[in-house]
Amino acid sequence: MRGCCSHLNENIIQQPLDCIRVSVPAFIYMIQNNLIYVAASNLDVATFQVNIILKPDRCFLLNFEKTYLTPPNKIRLAIPL
Repeated sequence: MRGCCSHLNENIIQQPLDCIRVSVPAFIYMIQNNLIYVAASNLDVATFQVNIILKPDRCFLLNFEKTYLTPPNKIRLAIPL
């Protein structure tokens, strides 16, 4: 137990920047998974599958073509609906 506490102290408390670097993407991933769960519970199966499959393709094409996105469009791409 003492080794565990010292390990947490060394890696989290004494290195807060590294902790933030890991926790921010983890928090965003958690929000995305919760939104996917809400979408799966509120949409029918076919609509949900089409949206989940096509979303990465849309993001890739927009980045590949260097298309300018307005802030509302960026938000629409972030939400899995």
